[in-house]
Amino acid sequence: MVQILSLIHSKKGSLSSMPYLPADVTNLKAKYRRESKLANIEATIAYFDEKAKEDQDFFYRIRLDDEDRVRNMYWVDGINNHNQSLQFGCGLVRNEDTDGYVWLFKTFLECMGGLAPMNIITEQDFSMRAGIEEVFPLAVHRHCRWHIIKKAEETLGSFFADRPELHKAFELCVDHSLTVEEFERSWMAMIETYQVQDHETLASLWEKRMYWVSAYFM
Repeated sequence: MVQILSLIHSKKGSLSSMPYLPADVTNLKAKYRRESKLANIEATIAYFDEKAKEDQDFFYRIRLDDEDRVRNMYWVDGINNHNQSLQFGCGLVRNEDTDGYVWLFKTFLECMGGLAPMNIITEQDFSMRAGIEEVFPLAVHRHCRWHIIKKAEETLGSFFADRPELHKAFELCVDHSLTVEEFERSWMAMIETYQVQDHETLASLWEKRMYWVSAYFM
């Protein structure tokens, strides 16, 4: 790399001085990626097969595409009986679309013997939400409040800094409303009092309120 940069930036050097074309580099990178991916997939499947021999409860499924390439992958290899948060399993999806999530959730359902979760908390994702509605229609689906507030504060931080009373009203409304009626009444009063009807972030939070405000899940 140092030699290449030195040649390019020297008085006589230029890109045309290189002994290869950009296409050569692209092809070489593609070759390395193919070899790396193949080795990784083969090693992963070998690991799954070995785990399945050791543990009869180990579960995994792999979904291939029309060209026999791995499209999605799901596995479960651990539980925790000590009242701690536990990882039921891991999933990899090539495309984060509804079809990929539907496969993932159906595979989770198969792994759990048909027992669907009662509550699901996810980040905001339309495709994931559509998949949950199709596979787990009776589950209560919530968006992660922490992620929503964190993302909102990226745009609301300076806005609230200039309006401390509005910030206080926002926190009281979101954190201390015990019923849906109380939350909606407090929110509308806040919007009217501080004349922020046209604020895009606040409007977005209101539209999605049923997925993240605690009052809707009491």
